[in-house]
Amino acid sequence: MVTKVDRYTPTNAMRRFLRARDQRCRFPGCHTPAHRCEIDHNHDYARGGPTELTNLSDFCPGHHPLKHPDLSDTHRWTAHQLPDGTVRWTSPLGRTYDDRASRRVMFV
Repeated sequence: MVTKVDRYTPTNAMRRFLRARDQRCRFPGCHTPAHRCEIDHNHDYARGGPTELTNLSDFCPGHHPLKHPDLSDTHRWTAHQLPDGTVRWTSPLGRTYDDRASRRVMFV
């Protein structure tokens, strides 16, 4: 399977993998199902973030904007994906929250 592309948009296979891996919004405590989420770069594509499975996650429309670079630092969260698929969120206050990927197998 292709795990990285040199464009902004992931392939359909990458999208299917992310929906199966994430199953829901990757913001800690959010239970919005992945099919209602937007696939987005953890490290912003416009700032050099690659379009690869280790930099993409599902975020619901409510949590997706929290990490956008147009927000001031006093309101912006950052998301960083660890090698095991955990998304580590850092709040504007500097606290970290981990959202671990589900260990269940799902076919979509």
